[in-house]
Amino acid sequence: MDGVNADGTPNTTKVTAQAYFNSLFQIHEPYVYDASFVKLREVKLGYTAPASVSHRVGVSSLYLALVGRNLWLHTKVPNIDPETAFDNGNAQGLEFGQFPSARSFGFMVNVTP
Repeated sequence: MDGVNADGTPNTTKVTAQAYFNSLFQIHEPYVYDASFVKLREVKLGYTAPASVSHRVGVSSLYLALVGRNLWLHTKVPNIDPETAFDNGNAQGLEFGQFPSARSFGFMVNVTP
């Protein structure tokens, strides 16, 4: 079946395969972004229990903490994390439909017997 133009008329323009391929992968300025960003990777709020408390529970030291990772990201690039969106091959700087970065919260307990 012959191709058609956007208005429904038959396509009469002939191009080489190379010209067609190049037209699909040109760099377009509206899609080129400043790659700078600021990211809050990890926050840890911890408490080391005094020796009197840790000895009362039968350990020599006790440390408790709340941990959060990937809590905040400021970038001009919409909907992606610039730190994880890049390839290490010949496609550096191109984003290929990455998954969102995971934000996590946790609790940490360090006990020294």
